[in-house]
Amino acid sequence: MSVGETASESIRTPRFRGSVIALVLTLATVLIGALSLPGQAGAAQPFQIAFDENEIELGPIGNLPIGQIDQGASIEGTVDSQGNVSIPKGKFTLPVLGLDEPIEVRGYMGIEEDATGTWDAKTGRLEIQAKAGLWLSIDIAATIQALQGAGVNLGSLGPLVSIIGALGDLTCGFSPMDVTFTTETTPLGSGQRFTKGLNGPGALTAQWSELGPFAGKTRVLFLDVCTTIRGLAPTLLSGLVGNAIPGLDLGGLDIAGLLQNLDNVDLGPSALTITRTVDESTPPDLELLASRKVITARAGRTTRIPVRVTNTGESPATGVTLCPRLSRSTGITARCIQVGTVGPASTVTRQLAIVPRRSTRARSNKGGGSKVRSVRFSVVASGPGLVARSQGFTVKVLG
Repeated sequence: MSVGETASESIRTPRFRGSVIALVLTLATVLIGALSLPGQAGAAQPFQIAFDENEIELGPIGNLPIGQIDQGASIEGTVDSQGNVSIPKGKFTLPVLGLDEPIEVRGYMGIEEDATGTWDAKTGRLEIQAKAGLWLSIDIAATIQALQGAGVNLGSLGPLVSIIGALGDLTCGFSPMDVTFTTETTPLGSGQRFTKGLNGPGALTAQWSELGPFAGKTRVLFLDVCTTIRGLAPTLLSGLVGNAIPGLDLGGLDIAGLLQNLDNVDLGPSALTITRTVDESTPPDLELLASRKVITARAGRTTRIPVRVTNTGESPATGVTLCPRLSRSTGITARCIQVGTVGPASTVTRQLAIVPRRSTRARSNKGGGSKVRSVRFSVVASGPGLVARSQGFTVKVLG
């Protein structure tokens, strides 16, 4: 390699490296800036619903002598601009059923992991996929006393009687099981879309049949008490049903047969529906926005003006119209547009057609070209029960 070539190479290389470094720094700056911009598409917003009614159907079991201990249910999570919902574990609570006499029993569905779903603010459709468990919590000390008092032989439990009796509540159930909550209609339940937003009325329903594997929440050290006594469950439950809870109708359900295979229990189609009846949604409200407020148009020709109509409320705006507010002196012809329904948190764009007439009073351009006149007029958005909103325009008419 010659001296000249070496010198040339030593000159080009730093320039090349400098260009690469500048490019990398530029890309990094753009990326960081994009990620740090407020109101980006991925920004999460609060997502909350409070329910006040519920209905549960457990396969063939009917007429359960249980009441509502806590009928409330709620969802508290986040939703991004694409409608992706995230609900942390513990923030999706469901109703609790139960009774207090002759023993304390509580039954509930619990959400065992973080749940995810999709939300469409325009239609009010919501779907949430969750891992759930069906749990039964019993005051075990009172249960043992009731069974012994009814003459049920608990001798097979041996020394476990005193240990279990000291636990307080024994919580056993079936978990996990895949459950989908939806605002749509299922064979057993009727959901209801939140057409007025999350603060309006709506309902979620979930349906299942086969339960999850038998599981327990009560532990002694690392011992799962429910799994330990699962072999005695048929005897205990049948004694409990027949003696401690007289009048409990299980519809001829074969308890012993189901409990012999606790990891594959199928009660048949069952459903839970949680409903929000309260309407605290904000009413529909319109906003107008034009991409251009100064329009150039030629006399005698049709010019179309794009007008955006936004409903900022949580309820749909119905019967919306766009009408030009004109006087004869403007020399412009235009007609109203039927927009129809604008959904909650939605925007529609319509093209308003105007036709300027020629005018002999228009002034000429300085260069001696076409005559020009400026005309101002307004476009008004209105509808039944809505506050009318207007947007002003200036039209420069040529000719």
